Amino acid sequence: MTAHLLVVDDDHNTTSLFEGLTRNMPVDVAVAYDGASARRLFHDGDFNLVLMDQRLPDANGLELLREMRRERPRQVCILMTGYTDLRDALAAVREGVFDYLTKPF
Repeated sequence: MTAHLLVVDDDHNTTSLFEGLTRNMPVDVAVAYDGASARRLFHDGDFNLVLMDQRLPDANGLELLREMRRERPRQVCILMTGYTDLRDALAAVREGVFDYLTKPF
């Protein structure tokens, strides 16, 4: 059985990291570098996990998570950020994120 992962991050190093980590696993990785692409991929696909950056060039990761949750309320999501902010972390937890990771990993 193949797992489906959506990685949303404008940093190509981060997306490459997850593509590399899953290369020899039964994981199909879709990558979006901005909110618009993430919305399109999410709407057209079915993902076991969404890994999403908090700050995107055209979107806020937490707002994008809320949009995704309206479409699929049980979607599992991990938010990632290079800018640790306690208020953002608490808001993400209230929204039901599985985890909130700080970069660099």
